[in-house]
Amino acid sequence: MEERGKHIANFLKPEMVEFLVNYINLSKRVSKTSNTNKYLEGDGQSPDAKFVSYGDIAIDALLATYLPKIQEVWDKPLYPSFSYIREYKAGTGLELHRDRIGSDVTCSVKLTGPPFPFTLMRGDESFPSDHYTISLGDALVWNGNLYTHGHGDIVTQEDAIHLLLICTEYEDQMYDKRPHLGLPPETREGKEGYDYKDPTYGHDETNDFLTTRNTNDTTT
Repeated sequence: MEERGKHIANFLKPEMVEFLVNYINLSKRVSKTSNTNKYLEGDGQSPDAKFVSYGDIAIDALLATYLPKIQEVWDKPLYPSFSYIREYKAGTGLELHRDRIGSDVTCSVKLTGPPFPFTLMRGDESFPSDHYTISLGDALVWNGNLYTHGHGDIVTQEDAIHLLLICTEYEDQMYDKRPHLGLPPETREGKEGYDYKDPTYGHDETNDFLTTRNTNDTTT
C-alpha cells in the first residue's frame, strides 16, 4: 500500500534551517516589542502554541521558492496557498483533525525540537494509520483534506518550531483566496474580520470532506 505521506529528507539545508530559526525568533521579539501581531500566541488548532504566524512575507516567498521541490513528490499540479509558522509549547501537540479545501496539501518542515511522531489516518482503509518521525530540516508532505492527521496523545517534550508550506490542488483556492502571497488572513475572499482563533479555522470538525468539496463553505 502506498504511504499516505511523502518524506523528503534534507528538504532544507542546515544553514537555511538556522536562518529560519533566527528569523522566527527575531519576528517573535519584534511582535512582542511592537505589539503588532495579534496572532502572537495560540490558534484554534493549538491554543497553547507559543507563537503562530500566517502569511509572513518572507515565509510566503519561501513557499513560492520551494514549491517545485514539493511538486516533485506530488502526482497532481499544485498551487501555492499560504505559509504558517507554529511553535508548540513543551507538553502540547496537535489534535487529530482534517484540513479544509485551500490547505489540502501540507508540507511540514521541522525546524527545532526533539523527534515528534506524527500520524496520518483514514478510517475507511484496512490499515488505518501511518506514523512518521522527521529530523530537523526534513519535510513531510500529505493531503490533510483526505487524511486525518496530528500528534494524537503524543506531546513534545520541548518547545518545537514547525514550518507549514501549504499548497492546494485547486486553482480557485490559490493564495488561500488572497489577492497574492504575503497578505494577512483577513484579506482572504469573504473572510474579512474572521476570528483566527476560532476552533474551526483551518480545519473541518465534522470530517465531511471525503464525500464532497461542495460544502456550504469550503474556505473555513
